[in-house]
Amino acid sequence: MKKLIALLLTIGIAGCASMYSPMYHYNNLSGLFKAKAVAVNSNNQLTGGWGISTGSSLINARSNAISRCKQSNSQFVCVIEWENNNYVLTKSLTSLRQQNQKQYLAAKQNICRGYGFKESNAIATCVQNEINNDKIYQNAQNVQKSQSRSYNWNALSELGASLSNSANNGTYIQPQATQPSRRTYLYVRDYMNGMNRVCIYDGWTQTMNGATLCPLSIQR
Repeated sequence: MKKLIALLLTIGIAGCASMYSPMYHYNNLSGLFKAKAVAVNSNNQLTGGWGISTGSSLINARSNAISRCKQSNSQFVCVIEWENNNYVLTKSLTSLRQQNQKQYLAAKQNICRGYGFKESNAIATCVQNEINNDKIYQNAQNVQKSQSRSYNWNALSELGASLSNSANNGTYIQPQATQPSRRTYLYVRDYMNGMNRVCIYDGWTQTMNGATLCPLSIQR
Protein backbone atom coordinates (compact mmCIF):
# COMPACT_ATOMS: atom_id res chain seq x y z
CA MET A 1 0.00 0.00 0.00
CA LYS A 2 2.84 2.39 0.89
CA LYS A 3 4.55 1.62 -2.42
CA LEU A 4 1.31 2.38 -4.31
CA ILE A 5 0.89 5.71 -2.52
CA ALA A 6 4.51 6.63 -3.23
CA LEU A 7 4.04 5.74 -6.90
CA LEU A 8 0.89 7.86 -7.17
CA LEU A 9 2.64 10.80 -5.48
CA THR A 10 5.56 10.49 -7.90
CA ILE A 11 3.24 10.45 -10.91
CA GLY A 12 1.31 13.40 -9.51
CA ILE A 13 4.47 15.46 -8.95
CA ALA A 14 5.78 14.67 -12.41
CA GLY A 15 2.43 15.58 -13.92
CA CYS A 16 2.34 18.93 -12.13
CA ALA A 17 5.93 19.69 -13.16
CA SER A 18 5.11 19.04 -16.82
CA MET A 19 1.95 21.17 -16.63
CA TYR A 20 3.90 24.17 -15.35
CA SER A 21 6.92 23.79 -17.63
CA PRO A 22 7.41 26.49 -20.30
CA MET A 23 7.42 23.95 -23.12
CA TYR A 24 4.15 22.43 -21.88
CA HIS A 25 2.49 25.82 -22.18
CA TYR A 26 4.20 26.52 -25.49
CA ASN A 27 3.19 23.23 -27.09
CA ASN A 28 -0.42 23.84 -26.07
CA LEU A 29 -0.67 27.32 -27.58
CA SER A 30 -3.29 27.53 -30.30
CA GLY A 31 -2.81 29.62 -33.42
CA LEU A 32 -0.96 29.58 -36.71
CA PHE A 33 2.00 31.54 -35.37
CA LYS A 34 3.71 31.27 -31.99
CA ALA A 35 7.13 31.96 -30.49
CA LYS A 36 9.07 31.41 -27.26
CA ALA A 37 11.71 33.86 -26.02
CA VAL A 38 14.32 33.20 -23.33
CA ALA A 39 16.41 35.61 -21.23
CA VAL A 40 20.20 35.54 -21.52
CA ASN A 41 22.87 37.39 -19.56
CA SER A 42 25.76 39.46 -20.93
CA ASN A 43 27.67 36.27 -21.77
CA ASN A 44 24.73 34.85 -23.75
CA GLN A 45 23.99 32.27 -21.04
CA LEU A 46 20.39 31.25 -20.28
CA THR A 47 19.04 32.67 -17.03
CA GLY A 48 15.81 30.64 -16.80
CA GLY A 49 13.54 33.54 -17.73
CA TRP A 50 11.15 33.15 -20.65
CA GLY A 51 8.04 34.41 -22.42
CA ILE A 52 5.67 32.83 -24.95
CA SER A 53 3.01 34.25 -27.22
CA THR A 54 0.98 33.80 -30.37
CA GLY A 55 0.58 36.45 -33.06
CA SER A 56 -1.08 37.41 -36.31
CA SER A 57 2.22 36.63 -38.07
CA LEU A 58 5.53 35.02 -37.12
CA ILE A 59 7.13 38.45 -36.76
CA ASN A 60 4.27 39.55 -34.50
CA ALA A 61 4.54 36.36 -32.42
CA ARG A 62 8.29 36.86 -31.94
CA SER A 63 7.79 40.48 -30.92
CA ASN A 64 5.06 39.53 -28.42
CA ALA A 65 7.16 36.72 -26.93
CA ILE A 66 10.17 38.99 -26.44
CA SER A 67 7.95 41.66 -24.89
CA ARG A 68 6.52 39.17 -22.39
CA CYS A 69 9.98 37.85 -21.60
CA LYS A 70 11.24 41.39 -20.91
CA GLN A 71 8.33 42.12 -18.54
CA SER A 72 9.78 39.77 -15.92
CA ASN A 73 13.43 39.84 -17.03
CA SER A 74 14.07 43.52 -17.66
CA GLN A 75 17.73 43.26 -16.59
CA PHE A 76 18.52 40.73 -19.32
CA VAL A 77 18.32 40.45 -23.10
CA CYS A 78 15.56 38.24 -24.51
CA VAL A 79 16.05 36.24 -27.71
CA ILE A 80 13.88 33.78 -29.62
CA GLU A 81 14.35 30.10 -28.75
CA TRP A 82 11.39 28.60 -30.63
CA GLU A 83 9.30 29.86 -33.53
CA ASN A 84 6.40 27.58 -34.35
CA ASN A 85 8.00 24.09 -34.20
CA ASN A 86 11.53 25.20 -35.07
CA TYR A 87 14.34 25.48 -32.49
CA VAL A 88 16.26 28.66 -33.43
CA LEU A 89 18.21 29.54 -30.26
CA THR A 90 21.64 28.92 -31.84
CA LYS A 91 20.77 31.24 -34.73
CA SER A 92 19.43 33.88 -32.32
CA LEU A 93 22.56 33.81 -30.14
CA THR A 94 24.82 34.09 -33.19
CA SER A 95 22.85 37.11 -34.37
CA LEU A 96 23.06 38.66 -30.87
CA ARG A 97 26.85 38.21 -30.74
CA GLN A 98 27.24 39.82 -34.15
CA GLN A 99 25.05 42.72 -33.08
CA ASN A 100 27.07 43.22 -29.88
CA GLN A 101 30.32 43.19 -31.87
CA LYS A 102 29.01 45.81 -34.30
CA GLN A 103 27.87 48.03 -31.44
CA TYR A 104 31.24 47.61 -29.70
CA LEU A 105 33.18 48.58 -32.84
CA ALA A 106 30.87 51.53 -33.54
CA ALA A 107 31.45 52.80 -30.00
CA LYS A 108 35.24 52.47 -30.41
CA GLN A 109 35.11 54.35 -33.72
CA ASN A 110 33.26 57.20 -32.01
CA ILE A 111 35.87 57.26 -29.22
CA CYS A 112 38.68 57.45 -31.79
CA ARG A 113 36.93 60.30 -33.60
CA GLY A 114 36.75 62.02 -30.23
CA TYR A 115 40.53 61.71 -29.96
CA GLY A 116 40.81 63.78 -33.12
CA PHE A 117 41.34 61.07 -35.73
CA LYS A 118 39.55 61.88 -38.99
CA GLU A 119 40.95 59.71 -41.76
CA SER A 120 39.66 56.13 -42.10
CA ASN A 121 43.03 54.40 -41.77
CA ALA A 122 43.91 56.42 -38.66
CA ILE A 123 40.55 55.55 -37.07
CA ALA A 124 41.04 51.88 -37.96
CA THR A 125 44.47 51.79 -36.29
CA CYS A 126 43.08 53.54 -33.23
CA VAL A 127 40.20 51.04 -32.99
CA GLN A 128 42.65 48.13 -33.09
CA ASN A 129 44.66 49.71 -30.25
CA GLU A 130 41.48 50.25 -28.22
CA ILE A 131 40.50 46.59 -28.66
CA ASN A 132 43.94 45.45 -27.48
CA ASN A 133 43.78 47.78 -24.46
CA ASP A 134 40.34 46.49 -23.48
CA LYS A 135 41.56 42.90 -23.78
CA ILE A 136 44.52 43.61 -21.49
CA TYR A 137 42.33 45.49 -19.02
CA GLN A 138 39.69 42.75 -18.76
CA ASN A 139 42.30 40.02 -18.33
CA ALA A 140 43.97 42.01 -15.56
CA GLN A 141 40.73 42.43 -13.63
CA ASN A 142 40.40 38.66 -13.13
CA VAL A 143 36.62 38.84 -12.70
CA GLN A 144 34.15 36.04 -13.22
CA LYS A 145 32.53 35.85 -16.63
CA SER A 146 29.09 36.02 -15.06
CA GLN A 147 29.87 39.48 -13.70
CA SER A 148 31.13 41.17 -16.85
CA ARG A 149 30.62 40.86 -20.58
CA SER A 150 33.10 38.48 -22.22
CA TYR A 151 33.79 39.46 -25.80
CA ASN A 152 35.19 37.20 -28.48
CA TRP A 153 38.48 39.10 -28.70
CA ASN A 154 39.73 37.15 -31.72
CA ALA A 155 36.61 38.03 -33.67
CA LEU A 156 36.82 41.68 -32.62
CA SER A 157 40.50 41.84 -33.58
CA GLU A 158 39.66 40.41 -37.00
CA LEU A 159 36.89 42.98 -37.44
CA GLY A 160 39.25 45.73 -36.34
CA ALA A 161 41.87 44.48 -38.79
CA SER A 162 39.28 44.52 -41.57
CA LEU A 163 38.78 48.22 -40.87
CA SER A 164 42.51 48.73 -41.37
CA ASN A 165 42.52 46.70 -44.58
CA SER A 166 39.55 48.63 -45.96
CA ALA A 167 41.23 51.91 -45.14
CA ASN A 168 44.55 50.85 -46.68
CA ASN A 169 42.82 49.73 -49.88
CA GLY A 170 41.11 53.12 -50.19
CA THR A 171 42.46 56.56 -50.93
CA TYR A 172 42.87 57.74 -47.35
CA ILE A 173 46.32 58.61 -46.06
CA GLN A 174 47.01 59.27 -42.41
CA PRO A 175 48.14 62.88 -42.00
CA GLN A 176 51.69 63.13 -40.70
CA ALA A 177 51.67 66.70 -39.45
CA THR A 178 48.50 66.54 -37.35
CA GLN A 179 48.71 64.82 -33.99
CA PRO A 180 45.51 63.47 -32.37
CA SER A 181 44.39 64.78 -29.02
CA ARG A 182 45.64 62.79 -26.05
CA ARG A 183 43.37 60.79 -23.75
CA THR A 184 43.59 60.80 -19.96
CA TYR A 185 43.43 57.36 -18.30
CA LEU A 186 42.54 57.13 -14.60
CA TYR A 187 44.27 54.76 -12.17
CA VAL A 188 42.31 51.62 -11.17
CA ARG A 189 44.74 49.25 -9.42
CA ASP A 190 48.26 47.80 -9.64
CA TYR A 191 50.11 44.60 -8.89
CA MET A 192 53.72 43.38 -8.79
CA ASN A 193 55.12 41.20 -11.56
CA GLY A 194 58.60 40.18 -10.48
CA MET A 195 60.60 43.41 -10.03
CA ASN A 196 58.10 45.44 -12.04
CA ARG A 197 54.87 47.14 -11.05
CA VAL A 198 51.95 46.77 -13.50
CA CYS A 199 49.66 49.81 -13.37
CA ILE A 200 46.09 49.24 -14.54
CA TYR A 201 44.12 52.25 -15.82
CA ASP A 202 40.60 52.47 -17.29
CA GLY A 203 41.61 51.42 -20.77
CA TRP A 204 45.40 51.28 -20.52
CA THR A 205 48.07 49.11 -18.86
CA GLN A 206 51.61 50.31 -18.16
CA THR A 207 54.61 48.51 -16.63
CA MET A 208 56.94 50.51 -14.35
CA ASN A 209 59.85 49.98 -12.00
CA GLY A 210 58.62 48.15 -8.90
CA ALA A 211 59.93 50.88 -6.60
CA THR A 212 57.86 53.52 -8.40
CA LEU A 213 54.24 54.28 -7.51
CA CYS A 214 51.64 54.42 -10.27
CA PRO A 215 50.53 57.96 -11.23
CA LEU A 216 46.88 58.62 -10.49
CA SER A 217 46.36 59.41 -14.18
CA ILE A 218 48.33 59.25 -17.44
CA GLN A 219 47.88 60.69 -20.91
CA ARG A 220 48.34 58.68 -24.09
